[in-house]
Amino acid sequence: MPEVARFLDHGAGAAAVSRAARVTHLVCSDNDPYCPAGAVERYAKPLGIGFTLIEGAEHINTDSGHGPWPWVLRWVAG
Repeated sequence: MPEVARFLDHGAGAAAVSRAARVTHLVCSDNDPYCPAGAVERYAKPLGIGFTLIEGAEHINTDSGHGPWPWVLRWVAG
């Protein structure tokens, strides 16, 4: 899809990511159909950011059965 390709072609590198936030942490799945190359390999490793991999979670949204995560709100507000 061209719309998705444009979204992903952001050009941000590790330096830009580190300037954008004090801490960046990726929460991802190992079988997300929207990221077949793998989010860890595609984003976390090249950008030098930490990650939490949730096995078998698919695309992490309500359509995949994921609901509210109050711990995420606490973590972000931390």
